Amino acid sequence: MKQHSKLTNVALAMLLGLALSACSNKQDNQTPAIAKVNGDTITAAELNQAIARLNITKADQIAAAKPQVLKALVDQQLLVQKATEQRLDKDPAVAQLLEAARRQVLSQAFIERSAKGVAKPTDAEISDYYNQHPELFGQRRIFTLQELSISVSPDRVQEVKSHLDSSQSLGDFVAWMRSQNIAFRGGNGVKPAEQLPLEILPKLQSMQIGQSLAMPAPGGMTVLQILAEQNEPMTLDKSRSAIEHFLMTAKQREAAETALKTLRGSAKIEYLGEFAEGSKAATKQPDSNNAGLPAIK
Repeated sequence: MKQHSKLTNVALAMLLGLALSACSNKQDNQTPAIAKVNGDTITAAELNQAIARLNITKADQIAAAKPQVLKALVDQQLLVQKATEQRLDKDPAVAQLLEAARRQVLSQAFIERSAKGVAKPTDAEISDYYNQHPELFGQRRIFTLQELSISVSPDRVQEVKSHLDSSQSLGDFVAWMRSQNIAFRGGNGVKPAEQLPLEILPKLQSMQIGQSLAMPAPGGMTVLQILAEQNEPMTLDKSRSAIEHFLMTAKQREAAETALKTLRGSAKIEYLGEFAEGSKAATKQPDSNNAGLPAIK
Protein backbone atom coordinates (compact mmCIF):
# COMPACT_ATOMS: atom_id res chain seq x y z
CA MET A 1 0.00 0.00 0.00
CA LYS A 2 2.85 2.40 0.80
CA GLN A 3 4.43 1.93 -2.61
CA HIS A 4 1.07 2.39 -4.36
CA SER A 5 0.46 5.60 -2.41
CA LYS A 6 3.92 6.90 -3.28
CA LEU A 7 3.42 6.24 -6.97
CA THR A 8 0.02 7.90 -6.93
CA ASN A 9 1.48 10.98 -5.27
CA VAL A 10 4.32 11.10 -7.78
CA ALA A 11 1.90 10.81 -10.67
CA LEU A 12 -0.07 13.76 -9.31
CA ALA A 13 3.13 15.74 -8.82
CA MET A 14 4.07 15.06 -12.42
CA LEU A 15 0.75 16.43 -13.60
CA LEU A 16 1.20 19.56 -11.53
CA GLY A 17 4.92 20.20 -11.76
CA LEU A 18 6.62 18.66 -14.79
CA ALA A 19 5.21 20.71 -17.63
CA LEU A 20 8.65 21.39 -19.01
CA SER A 21 9.21 17.79 -20.00
CA ALA A 22 5.86 17.70 -21.75
CA CYS A 23 6.55 20.95 -23.55
CA SER A 24 9.86 19.63 -24.83
CA ASN A 25 8.88 16.07 -25.68
CA LYS A 26 9.47 16.56 -29.40
CA GLN A 27 13.23 16.90 -28.95
CA ASP A 28 14.06 13.17 -28.62
CA ASN A 29 13.27 11.20 -31.76
CA GLN A 30 15.94 8.55 -31.18
CA THR A 31 13.94 6.34 -28.83
CA PRO A 32 10.81 4.34 -29.65
CA ALA A 33 7.38 5.84 -29.17
CA ILE A 34 5.32 4.22 -26.41
CA ALA A 35 2.17 6.35 -26.67
CA LYS A 36 0.52 8.97 -28.85
CA VAL A 37 -1.80 11.63 -27.50
CA ASN A 38 -3.79 13.32 -30.28
CA GLY A 39 -0.77 12.81 -32.49
CA ASP A 40 1.86 13.97 -29.97
CA THR A 41 4.41 11.29 -29.16
CA ILE A 42 5.59 10.11 -25.76
CA THR A 43 8.89 8.23 -25.99
CA ALA A 44 10.54 5.53 -23.92
CA ALA A 45 13.25 8.03 -23.02
CA GLU A 46 10.68 10.34 -21.45
CA LEU A 47 9.22 7.48 -19.45
CA ASN A 48 12.66 6.38 -18.25
CA GLN A 49 13.50 9.95 -17.26
CA ALA A 50 10.28 10.22 -15.26
CA ILE A 51 10.94 6.84 -13.60
CA ALA A 52 14.42 8.03 -12.62
CA ARG A 53 12.85 10.87 -10.65
CA LEU A 54 11.22 8.31 -8.36
CA ASN A 55 14.63 7.22 -7.02
CA ILE A 56 13.66 3.55 -7.02
CA THR A 57 16.10 0.85 -8.07
CA LYS A 58 14.38 -2.50 -7.52
CA ALA A 59 13.25 -4.07 -10.77
CA ASP A 60 9.82 -5.06 -9.44
CA GLN A 61 9.14 -1.53 -8.19
CA ILE A 62 10.20 -0.01 -11.51
CA ALA A 63 7.94 -2.43 -13.37
CA ALA A 64 5.03 -1.53 -11.08
CA ALA A 65 5.69 2.20 -11.53
CA LYS A 66 5.81 2.28 -15.32
CA PRO A 67 2.06 1.99 -16.10
CA GLN A 68 1.13 4.68 -13.58
CA VAL A 69 3.90 7.04 -14.67
CA LEU A 70 2.98 6.57 -18.34
CA LYS A 71 -0.65 7.35 -17.50
CA ALA A 72 0.55 10.50 -15.74
CA LEU A 73 2.55 11.51 -18.81
CA VAL A 74 -0.51 10.96 -21.02
CA ASP A 75 -2.71 13.02 -18.70
CA GLN A 76 -0.04 15.68 -18.56
CA GLN A 77 0.11 15.87 -22.34
CA LEU A 78 -3.67 16.24 -22.52
CA LEU A 79 -3.47 19.17 -20.12
CA VAL A 80 -0.62 20.76 -22.05
CA GLN A 81 -2.51 20.43 -25.32
CA LYS A 82 -5.61 22.07 -23.84
CA ALA A 83 -3.57 24.82 -22.22
CA THR A 84 -1.81 25.53 -25.51
CA GLU A 85 -5.12 25.53 -27.36
CA GLN A 86 -6.36 28.18 -24.93
CA ARG A 87 -3.08 30.10 -25.42
CA LEU A 88 -2.28 29.93 -21.73
CA ASP A 89 1.40 29.87 -22.64
CA LYS A 90 0.92 33.46 -23.87
CA ASP A 91 -0.54 34.61 -20.56
CA PRO A 92 2.09 36.91 -18.96
CA ALA A 93 1.97 35.15 -15.59
CA VAL A 94 2.27 31.69 -17.16
CA ALA A 95 5.02 32.84 -19.53
CA GLN A 96 6.94 34.18 -16.54
CA LEU A 97 6.66 30.84 -14.74
CA LEU A 98 7.79 28.95 -17.84
CA GLU A 99 10.81 31.22 -18.20
CA ALA A 100 11.66 30.76 -14.52
CA ALA A 101 11.44 26.97 -14.95
CA ARG A 102 13.63 27.17 -18.06
CA ARG A 103 16.28 29.12 -16.14
CA GLN A 104 16.14 26.61 -13.30
CA VAL A 105 16.62 23.65 -15.67
CA LEU A 106 19.50 25.30 -17.54
CA SER A 107 21.29 26.40 -14.36
CA GLN A 108 20.91 22.92 -12.86
CA ALA A 109 22.22 21.35 -16.08
CA PHE A 110 25.30 23.59 -15.94
CA ILE A 111 25.92 22.68 -12.31
CA GLU A 112 25.65 18.96 -13.10
CA ARG A 113 27.97 19.34 -16.09
CA SER A 114 30.51 21.21 -13.94
CA ALA A 115 30.48 18.39 -11.39
CA LYS A 116 30.93 15.56 -13.91
CA GLY A 117 34.70 15.81 -14.04
CA VAL A 118 35.16 15.41 -10.30
CA ALA A 119 37.44 12.52 -9.38
CA LYS A 120 36.16 9.76 -7.12
CA PRO A 121 37.42 9.89 -3.54
CA THR A 122 40.64 7.93 -3.02
CA ASP A 123 41.10 5.20 -0.44
CA ALA A 124 43.26 7.63 1.55
CA GLU A 125 40.51 10.28 1.56
CA ILE A 126 37.95 7.72 2.70
CA SER A 127 40.23 6.46 5.48
CA ASP A 128 41.01 10.02 6.60
CA TYR A 129 37.31 10.88 6.85
CA TYR A 130 36.65 7.69 8.82
CA ASN A 131 39.45 8.50 11.28
CA GLN A 132 38.46 12.17 11.61
CA HIS A 133 34.88 11.31 12.59
CA PRO A 134 34.98 8.57 15.23
CA GLU A 135 31.57 9.75 16.48
CA LEU A 136 30.07 8.52 13.18
CA PHE A 137 32.00 5.28 12.84
CA GLY A 138 34.50 3.79 15.32
CA GLN A 139 32.71 5.28 18.34
CA ARG A 140 29.24 5.40 16.81
CA ARG A 141 26.33 5.39 19.25
CA ILE A 142 22.57 5.10 19.01
CA PHE A 143 20.79 7.63 21.22
CA THR A 144 17.34 7.56 22.76
CA LEU A 145 16.46 11.23 23.11
CA GLN A 146 13.78 13.33 24.75
CA GLU A 147 13.22 16.42 22.59
CA LEU A 148 11.50 19.68 23.54
CA SER A 149 10.71 22.22 20.81
CA ILE A 150 10.12 25.48 22.63
CA SER A 151 8.38 28.51 21.14
CA VAL A 152 9.73 31.61 22.84
CA SER A 153 10.36 35.20 21.76
CA PRO A 154 13.99 36.39 21.49
CA ASP A 155 13.60 38.66 24.53
CA ARG A 156 12.80 35.65 26.75
CA VAL A 157 15.46 33.24 25.48
CA GLN A 158 17.95 34.18 28.19
CA GLU A 159 15.29 33.76 30.88
CA VAL A 160 14.39 30.30 29.59
CA LYS A 161 18.07 29.35 29.44
CA SER A 162 18.57 30.44 33.03
CA HIS A 163 15.69 28.30 34.28
CA LEU A 164 16.94 25.40 32.19
CA ASP A 165 20.37 25.67 33.83
CA SER A 166 18.98 25.89 37.35
CA SER A 167 16.34 23.14 37.06
CA GLN A 168 17.04 19.93 38.95
CA SER A 169 15.46 17.87 36.17
CA LEU A 170 13.83 18.27 32.79
CA GLY A 171 10.50 17.61 34.51
CA ASP A 172 11.03 20.64 36.77
CA PHE A 173 11.86 22.75 33.73
CA VAL A 174 8.71 21.58 31.92
CA ALA A 175 6.61 22.43 35.01
CA TRP A 176 8.09 25.95 35.05
CA MET A 177 7.34 26.45 31.33
CA ARG A 178 3.74 25.43 31.90
CA SER A 179 3.44 27.90 34.75
CA GLN A 180 4.70 30.61 32.39
CA ASN A 181 2.38 29.58 29.54
CA ILE A 182 5.39 28.95 27.30
CA ALA A 183 4.35 26.80 24.34
CA PHE A 184 6.37 23.67 23.67
CA ARG A 185 6.11 20.25 22.08
CA GLY A 186 7.81 17.12 23.36
CA GLY A 187 8.56 13.64 22.15
CA ASN A 188 10.94 10.70 22.35
CA GLY A 189 12.94 9.19 19.52
CA VAL A 190 15.78 6.82 18.74
CA LYS A 191 18.49 8.35 16.58
CA PRO A 192 21.71 6.76 15.33
CA ALA A 193 24.68 9.10 15.14
CA GLU A 194 24.43 9.56 11.36
CA GLN A 195 20.91 10.96 11.63
CA LEU A 196 21.96 13.77 13.96
CA PRO A 197 23.44 17.13 12.88
CA LEU A 198 27.21 16.78 12.69
CA GLU A 199 27.74 20.03 14.60
CA ILE A 200 26.01 18.74 17.75
CA LEU A 201 27.15 15.13 17.62
CA PRO A 202 30.52 15.63 19.40
CA LYS A 203 28.65 17.40 22.24
CA LEU A 204 26.23 14.49 22.62
CA GLN A 205 29.14 12.04 22.55
CA SER A 206 30.70 13.77 25.55
CA MET A 207 27.48 13.81 27.59
CA GLN A 208 26.12 11.30 30.09
CA ILE A 209 22.64 9.78 30.32
CA GLY A 210 20.30 12.36 31.85
CA GLN A 211 22.27 15.35 30.59
CA SER A 212 20.71 17.84 28.19
CA LEU A 213 21.79 20.02 25.29
CA ALA A 214 20.09 23.30 24.37
CA MET A 215 20.26 24.72 20.86
CA PRO A 216 18.82 27.73 19.03
CA ALA A 217 15.98 26.95 16.65
CA PRO A 218 13.64 28.99 14.43
CA GLY A 219 11.07 30.60 16.67
CA GLY A 220 12.75 29.61 19.91
CA MET A 221 14.99 26.78 21.04
CA THR A 222 15.31 23.00 21.15
CA VAL A 223 16.37 20.92 24.13
CA LEU A 224 17.65 17.36 23.79
CA GLN A 225 18.05 15.06 26.79
CA ILE A 226 19.81 11.70 26.55
CA LEU A 227 17.54 8.99 27.97
CA ALA A 228 19.67 6.03 26.87
CA GLU A 229 22.48 5.15 24.51
CA GLN A 230 24.25 2.11 23.14
CA ASN A 231 27.52 1.62 21.31
CA GLU A 232 27.18 0.46 17.71
CA PRO A 233 30.58 1.00 16.02
CA MET A 234 31.01 0.56 12.27
CA THR A 235 34.16 -0.71 10.62
CA LEU A 236 35.85 1.11 7.77
CA ASP A 237 34.80 -1.63 5.32
CA LYS A 238 31.13 -1.27 6.24
CA SER A 239 31.35 2.53 6.14
CA ARG A 240 33.27 2.82 2.87
CA SER A 241 30.31 3.10 0.51
CA ALA A 242 28.53 5.76 2.59
CA ILE A 243 31.72 7.79 3.04
CA GLU A 244 32.52 7.61 -0.67
CA HIS A 245 29.03 8.86 -1.55
CA PHE A 246 29.26 11.70 0.98
CA LEU A 247 32.71 12.81 -0.19
CA MET A 248 31.71 12.60 -3.85
CA THR A 249 28.68 14.78 -3.20
CA ALA A 250 30.83 17.28 -1.29
CA LYS A 251 33.35 17.42 -4.16
CA GLN A 252 30.60 17.97 -6.70
CA ARG A 253 29.11 20.76 -4.59
CA GLU A 254 32.54 22.38 -4.27
CA ALA A 255 33.08 22.15 -8.03
CA ALA A 256 29.72 23.82 -8.66
CA GLU A 257 30.48 26.58 -6.14
CA THR A 258 33.89 27.17 -7.72
CA ALA A 259 32.33 27.44 -11.17
CA LEU A 260 29.74 29.90 -9.90
CA LYS A 261 32.41 31.95 -8.12
CA THR A 262 34.35 32.17 -11.38
CA LEU A 263 31.24 33.32 -13.22
CA ARG A 264 30.56 35.97 -10.60
CA GLY A 265 34.14 37.18 -10.78
CA SER A 266 34.03 37.73 -14.54
CA ALA A 267 30.50 39.14 -14.72
CA LYS A 268 29.30 42.72 -14.48
CA ILE A 269 26.55 42.66 -11.85
CA GLU A 270 24.57 45.77 -11.04
CA TYR A 271 21.91 46.09 -8.35
CA LEU A 272 19.24 48.63 -9.20
CA GLY A 273 16.29 50.36 -7.60
CA GLU A 274 15.84 49.64 -3.91
CA PHE A 275 18.87 47.34 -3.96
CA ALA A 276 21.29 49.82 -5.51
CA GLU A 277 22.72 51.25 -2.30
CA GLY A 278 22.36 48.05 -0.28
CA SER A 279 23.92 45.68 -2.79
CA LYS A 280 26.70 44.69 -0.42
CA ALA A 281 24.21 43.90 2.32
CA ALA A 282 22.05 42.00 -0.16
CA THR A 283 24.91 39.71 -1.17
CA LYS A 284 26.49 39.30 2.28
CA GLN A 285 26.42 35.74 3.54
CA PRO A 286 24.55 35.24 6.84
CA ASP A 287 26.59 34.59 9.95
CA SER A 288 26.35 30.88 10.72
CA ASN A 289 27.90 31.22 14.16
CA ASN A 290 25.13 30.45 16.63
CA ALA A 291 26.42 31.78 19.91
CA GLY A 292 24.88 31.06 23.27
CA LEU A 293 22.61 28.24 24.37
CA PRO A 294 25.34 26.08 25.90
CA ALA A 295 25.05 22.50 26.99
CA ILE A 296 23.44 22.15 30.39
CA LYS A 297 23.37 19.54 33.07
